[in-house]
Amino acid sequence: MSDQMQPVLIRARRVCGGLDAACLQGPDSFVARVLDDDELIGHWTLVGDELEQLSGRRGATKLGFALLLRFYAVHGRFPMGRGEIPDQAVAYVARLVPASELGPYEWDGRTIKAHRADIRKFFGFRECSVPDAEKAAEWLAINVCEKEAPGRPRAAGTAGAFEGGGPAGRAWPGRG
Repeated sequence: MSDQMQPVLIRARRVCGGLDAACLQGPDSFVARVLDDDELIGHWTLVGDELEQLSGRRGATKLGFALLLRFYAVHGRFPMGRGEIPDQAVAYVARLVPASELGPYEWDGRTIKAHRADIRKFFGFRECSVPDAEKAAEWLAINVCEKEAPGRPRAAGTAGAFEGGGPAGRAWPGRG
């Protein structure tokens, strides 16, 4: 598949919309929960061609790659760190791979960058380039913004709310 025909992976950040505890604590804060057997088997079992991706990898590198691969398959993104992968999933995949521990796997540096590149390639994606981002922004402006506020720029519709204080010209609480 040529670069022009491949799907593009655009890195996105989590945007908090309300009082979400995980957002208030930061992006590396996650609530621990217990996974049931169906989740472990359904989300963390390596199947088919995924097993072939592990060839030539050993120990913590093999386990780390397997966890990144399955996390990406389930969530459509890479984990922000080790804390985002449940301990049950690590133990389950370690039994399947087999690998003894994840401890020495580095969550930054050349190895994980290479692993991410291999995983993107496996799933048929590539990193977003500047021209890709410009095309995406142009598409959003034409296909999304124009549909929300036809004939008028999006910013113009929201500017009036701030000039008079709050929505519909009302003052914001505590501002007179």
